[in-house]
Amino acid sequence: EAERRGYRFAFDSYFNQVIHLMKNNLGTYVLAALISLSISIFSSFIPFIGSFLGLFLAPGFYAGFVLISKKAADGDRPEAGDIFSGFKGKVYGRVLVTYLLILLIAMCCLILAVPIVIASGPDIAVITEFFEDAVRGGQPDPDMFLDFFARPQLLWLMILGLFAFVYISVSLCLAMTFATLHSSGPAEAIRNSFRIVRKSWWWFLAYTWLLSICASLGIIALCIGFFVTYPLPFIGSFVAFDQIMKGKNPKY
Repeated sequence: EAERRGYRFAFDSYFNQVIHLMKNNLGTYVLAALISLSISIFSSFIPFIGSFLGLFLAPGFYAGFVLISKKAADGDRPEAGDIFSGFKGKVYGRVLVTYLLILLIAMCCLILAVPIVIASGPDIAVITEFFEDAVRGGQPDPDMFLDFFARPQLLWLMILGLFAFVYISVSLCLAMTFATLHSSGPAEAIRNSFRIVRKSWWWFLAYTWLLSICASLGIIALCIGFFVTYPLPFIGSFVAFDQIMKGKNPKY
């Protein structure tokens, strides 16, 4: 529906609402961030399965933050325990499959890059030798490293690869939120994200980057501030999704 009727990306209104929701529910978001990050970090140390648990925890916590934001936006009082609401029933099934599909898309992009790597075999060998010399404590020839990047064809391929990665990442920024709040399947969530985002792709790029930068700034405050800023991208995804789907541009 949003694609059919169109929408105006209200950058300032969306960002102001993110701050509004965060400020009015600061304690809840901080505790939810502390819980989710603590569980994710400690689970990664579990022998044998720790590295795989993140695949199952990340989508559930993502959905939890989205549902906390929806509760706050609807005027209800969210609690830190709502971070686990993303692990319930069909919601968790949808976000998990959507998350795995997004990872599969990313892996496909890497697979497509394999022929380029093979074709650039001699050049890859040169830069590999450069880093091996550095690791062994030797004196690698800096000209080797510079010669690798002096090849225009490789430089352009790297730029195109980076742009493709950024384009797909931004285009899928609403997919997990779609899967959380809509009963449509994972494939539909991904398709809807592409359809909605492509109309204002550059605005979404600026919006997601700004939220990511704000989230990263929390690390500066001895990492403690990260618990405050960590939820911002999740809140931002919900706000953009919610207002676009409702056809509103709120002002705070």
